[in-house]
Amino acid sequence: NLQWPLREEAIVHSAQGEAELRGTRPYDFVVRAQVDGPNIPSFDGVANGTLDNESISIAEYELLGLNGRATGTGTLEFDQPRRWTLTAEARDLDVGEVFADFPGRVGFRANASGEGLDTKATFDLAVAELRGMLRDQPLRGSGHVARAKDRWDLRSVHVALGSARLDLDAKLANTIDAKWNFSTRSLD
Repeated sequence: NLQWPLREEAIVHSAQGEAELRGTRPYDFVVRAQVDGPNIPSFDGVANGTLDNESISIAEYELLGLNGRATGTGTLEFDQPRRWTLTAEARDLDVGEVFADFPGRVGFRANASGEGLDTKATFDLAVAELRGMLRDQPLRGSGHVARAKDRWDLRSVHVALGSARLDLDAKLANTIDAKWNFSTRSLD
């Protein structure tokens, strides 16, 4: 019955699992567990990497859930501002289990980095490839999203769902500065 962060409201929770630490600090570790959280669905996972007083480095992880699979790497510094990095490649995720209005299966390749793990976190996310089927329509996409304080930057966002296409570059803060193009044969 573990959670992260240890002393604050849980972002990730694990009801059961097993862990192995080897060597002297920094420790090599392997963790196998079921994980979930208030904002994430349940996954079975395995991760390995190194752990020391200041940070954790995940050399490789694999998560099985939503009837699909996600793999990647990551880092997290324990002290504020809690800098982190994440790479992810997902295949065949059933997003209809989370978003009932959008049944289908998707995959993606993405890299992210940031500071903080709460609603005030800053981050930079690059989605190199989004693909799949939603509502029986082919889905394709890519783009870059960054957040710093109350400002959002969306750059080179390209999404196609069936015959609908969206291209977007925007800065969202107290004002909105956006260039976009949306086209579709039907709004159905």
